[in-house]
Amino acid sequence: MRRLATAALVVALATPSAAGPGEACGLITDPAHDARSVLPHGDLTSLDIMAADVEWQASGLVADIRVAGLRPPTTASPLGQAYYLYVTYRERGYALVAYRGLDGEAFYVVTGASDSSSDLGNRRIPITGSFDAENDVVTILAEPKIFEAEGRVDRGDVMYDISADTWQLYGTEERQVGETVDRAGKSRGTTYTVGTRTCVSS
Repeated sequence: MRRLATAALVVALATPSAAGPGEACGLITDPAHDARSVLPHGDLTSLDIMAADVEWQASGLVADIRVAGLRPPTTASPLGQAYYLYVTYRERGYALVAYRGLDGEAFYVVTGASDSSSDLGNRRIPITGSFDAENDVVTILAEPKIFEAEGRVDRGDVMYDISADTWQLYGTEERQVGETVDRAGKSRGTTYTVGTRTCVSS
């Protein structure tokens, strides 16, 4: 699927490996070669989502987005590429975002967000993450305090409406235009239970 919208965010997720006992891999899976662009572009391999997983750890919520092949940024996306993981917890939406371009990398959470471009203008909180070109995985880590405004995150709690997408960004710093290149998972229905092990890389 694709769409054009004014954009300010981007996010990414991770690489499933073989699951061990009690683990779930590929919470979200997506067909290969389905990344599409209506704007001028180069190789879309870096934005072609294959799978995504999340896992709650002592360090917070870890999100991995695995892509077909993580390539270095190029001038084909003048303002960079973005990877989003969307999750809802206690009726509040969060967009975990990973961005990279010729000017560097950035990772942040947008609170009060959903997978709708009209909802992406809320508060940004800087977080950490990494781009692992060897394993074609984007990892994003959001600290526990981001999710604990209304109390501690406990084992058995459910995070829901989990999905992911990738974007290319064009235009100028003053007027950015974003295009969705690949979307994975349904915006309603995919859930993760805190305490469940998955195949995140961290």
